[in-house]
Amino acid sequence: MNRTMLITGASGGIGLELAKLAAANGFSLILAARNRAKLEAISANLTEQFGITAEIVQADLSKPEEISRMAARKRNPRYTPRQQCRIRAVRRVFGNQS
Repeated sequence: MNRTMLITGASGGIGLELAKLAAANGFSLILAARNRAKLEAISANLTEQFGITAEIVQADLSKPEEISRMAARKRNPRYTPRQQCRIRAVRRVFGNQS
């Protein structure tokens, strides 16, 4: 079973630690944060260390337009229903600000 976890704030602190734990437990990751360079390095490290896949999304979720952009990703058919559910959860938490 392909398990994927969306983690916001993944470039440091609690978000980074959650990403490490999820990768160690075999989850594929969607990592979101403002700093693309950090996300790229973290993605490469976790992919190499744990053999998982990690997609990065550069986004500042304090900005309504970034929340809308990330929530709009749910319409992309490459995401599984479970991934789409998690992305919709981001929208519910921060409100429909489109």
